[in-house]
Parts: sequence; C-alpha cells; structure tokens
Amino acid sequence: MRTAVISTILAVLPLAAAAQGFPSKPIRIIVPYPAGGTTDIMARALQEPMQKSLGQPVIVDNKAGAGGAIGAREVARSAPDGYTMLFSNNGPSSTVPILQKDAGYDSLKDFTAVSLVSTAPMFVVVNGAIPATSVKQFIDYAKSQPNPLEYATAGIGSLGHLSSELFARAAGIRMTHIPYKGQAPTTNAVLTGEVKVLITTSSGAMNSHISAGKLKLLGKL
Repeated sequence: MRTAVISTILAVLPLAAAAQGFPSKPIRIIVPYPAGGTTDIMARALQEPMQKSLGQPVIVDNKAGAGGAIGAREVARSAPDGYTMLFSNNGPSSTVPILQKDAGYDSLKDFTAVSLVSTAPMFVVVNGAIPATSVKQFIDYAKSQPNPLEYATAGIGSLGHLSSELFARAAGIRMTHIPYKGQAPTTNAVLTGEVKVLITTSSGAMNSHISAGKLKLLGKL
C-alpha cells in the first residue's frame, strides 16, 4: 500500500490574475496547518521566490484545525480576487469536504487549482520506546496489546487519518484515532508517548528526532 501527498496551491474562483495590474497588493497564502509541518515548510520555501516574481509581499498565514477545513473555509469565504490562496495537500482539498458534513466549502465549486508543488510518501513512525524496528514487528506488537494503540493525525478526513485506518484494516490491528491540528503537534504527541504511532509525511523536526533515537521510522507506505 502506498499513499502520496499532493501539495497544491488553490485559489478562490474566479481569479483576477488575468486582470491588468495584478497583483497590486500583498497576497496571502493560507496554510491549513500549524507552523513547522511539511505543508507549512513548503509554503514558506516558495514565499521569497513568489515575492520576487510578483513584486508584492506574500504573507503565509497558518489557520489550523478540523483536518484543514478551517483554513480552507476561510479561503472559500474570501473575496474572489486572487489575493487569498490556499496551500493545501489533498486532505483539505479533496477528502475533508467529503467526510465532514460541516466542512463549509465545496472544493470543486469554491477553488481553482493553480499548481502541483510536490508529492511525498507516507511514513510509519512510532515512539522510541515501542519494541519494534519494522512494520511487521509493530503489527505483531499491536496485536499483542490488550487495548488498541493510539495514533495521531491532523484531523478527521486528513491523509494521516485515512492512511492509518487503511493500514490498520490491512494489518488486522485495532488503533484509536487521536486528532490534532497539524503535523507539528502530532510529532510532539508521538515523541512524548501521548500516542504510539504516526503515519505522515517527513519533516525536518521529525527526522532529527529519528536520528536522536527518540522516534523510530519503521517503513514507508
């Protein structure tokens, strides 16, 4: 099983990009997750090049919560002038509005895709105290536990949520969903042992904890 994250920039319809003189004021890019996660890092990596290319300030604004729905909802409700954009993975832009009845937006009607930025695999990461060094060993460990193991995600309908549920079903194990507001909080949760496992894309902070032995990278989906 392999799950890829697609990070895209989405803009509210209709765009005014073709209008003469655009852009004439700062552009705001909303990241629907907290600072420090993969999506946030990629958005900030594009911030300076976009400013140079467009000749206007580009502001990255983190609006986390509800699996990305809070940030996406704010973009959907903003003025349709191209000055408010959503930097999203395919959780908020596709699965969240399907799984959350109160998401508050329709991706097909409210947004226009601007660009595919990157793709990335999902990794299985566990707390360093878990006695497993491979996915198979983790599955065996999970099956031996009297209670379901907790796993962290960025919210209901997020890629981590769907990937974790698919993984648990395929592996024949029980796990309990614990939602957070983004990748940085989920990484901290598995680091402290508040949850036992995290299925997510890679980040600099997560990699440093893996190198230090505080987290274990078991495999790639």
